[in-house]
Amino acid sequence: MSATYEGDEETQEQTRSARLHPKVTEVFLDESYCNVNHTAGSSWVVKHSPRYVANGAGQRYCIVGAGSVFVKNGGLCAEWVPGSIKSWPSHLKGDGDYHGNFTGELFELWFEELCQLLQSRYGSCRIHMDGAAYHKVIEDPAPASSKTKAVMVKWLNEHGVTVGVNDYTKKQLEQLIAQVSASTCILLS
Repeated sequence: MSATYEGDEETQEQTRSARLHPKVTEVFLDESYCNVNHTAGSSWVVKHSPRYVANGAGQRYCIVGAGSVFVKNGGLCAEWVPGSIKSWPSHLKGDGDYHGNFTGELFELWFEELCQLLQSRYGSCRIHMDGAAYHKVIEDPAPASSKTKAVMVKWLNEHGVTVGVNDYTKKQLEQLIAQVSASTCILLS
């Protein structure tokens, strides 16, 4: 048996309304690709008319963009963020891997521009993105254990730990690096 308290229906309605009408603009971003001569495997055509299909897939283009969902005049609205959609020819990697044509540097430049667009158009926003590797570029990463002692010592010195190449074993340097990188880790929430 469940108890009912005064205001329960009102609270449920507020919760339901909050889900249907977000208080801040929700922004969804993603990237994809398209070939110039892309055609569907099957399509409707008028009887007895030819279906023209280009020979080969053609040049591949990378595409990135952001869409927004927001409340306007009490109603839910959605649109492509004006100025957010960008495309360029895929040439950094072979046509089999369009992900390699969108690097961390490209993403960062596009994302900085997007944030300015979002701030000027919507104010505060909640941004949703997938876990693509170029969304998580680590600046100045700690050296891997496969690196030389000299590289490890250089990194430690740059991070305020004064050590020499012959002061520690490689294993001890790895432990120092783990301590330093753990103390400088910043979590974004």
